[in-house]
Amino acid sequence: MLNMQLLTKKSGEEILRLLFDVDLKKASSSRGLGIVNENAPNEWNDISELRLFSKVVYFKPAGVNRNFNLGQLANYMNNIYEDEEHTDFEVFLTPEDFKLYQKRRDLTNKADIIIFKPVYKIRPTPEMIMAKLGEMYNMETVENHEYLPDCFLEQKDFEFFMDLFQKGKTCSVSSKDANKSMSTPVPPKGAKREIPSRSGSPSLATIAINLAAKKRKAFAMDNSRDSSPASKR
Repeated sequence: MLNMQLLTKKSGEEILRLLFDVDLKKASSSRGLGIVNENAPNEWNDISELRLFSKVVYFKPAGVNRNFNLGQLANYMNNIYEDEEHTDFEVFLTPEDFKLYQKRRDLTNKADIIIFKPVYKIRPTPEMIMAKLGEMYNMETVENHEYLPDCFLEQKDFEFFMDLFQKGKTCSVSSKDANKSMSTPVPPKGAKREIPSRSGSPSLATIAINLAAKKRKAFAMDNSRDSSPASKR
C-alpha cells in the first residue's frame, strides 16, 4: 500500500496562523491576524465615520471634559478592543480578525484582551477628528452650550418670591420661641439659690448656715440652764 503525502508550500504568515490560531493565541502582535488593505485610501469613508459617530455618543469633545473625551475618541478610532460594548465587530474588523473574535467571545478567564486594528486604513489624530466633526456640526456653538446653558443667558430683574419670605418669617418666629424655651428660667423673688460645689462637698453657704444653726442651738441650751430652778439655788 502506497502512502501518499501532499506537500504544500506556506508562507511565514500562514504558518503563524496555522500554529497560533488553533490555540487562540495572538500571532505576531496585539493587532489580531487580519491584514488591513494597504491600497485603501487614507481618508474618511463610511465605515470610519460610522465608528466615529458611534463613539461620539459616549465621548462628546466639548465642555470641561473636552480634551479627555477627544483622547478617548482618538484611541477608539485607532484601536478596537475585544471587550468593547455596543460595537458591531463584523463591520469594523477584517474577516480574519472577526473569526478570531468569534472563537474567543465565549471564553471565560481570558489571559489578556486582544486589541484589533480597524478594517479602514485612516488613523485619525485628535485634530483630524475635530475637523471631521466640524464639517457636520457647529462645534463652537456646541462648546458654548456645554459651558453655559441657555437659561443662564436670560437677563431679567431679580424678583423676591413672597412664599420664601413667608417661610423665612415663620422660621424667625419659631426660632425666637425656641430661644425663649431654651433660656435659663428666672427664679421667683425670695427664693434662695444654692450654688453646687465642684467636688460634691457642701458649699460655703451651706456650711455657714449649719454653723449659725449650731450656735443658736447651743445659745438656747445655755439660756435654758440658766433659767432652771437648780441653777438659781
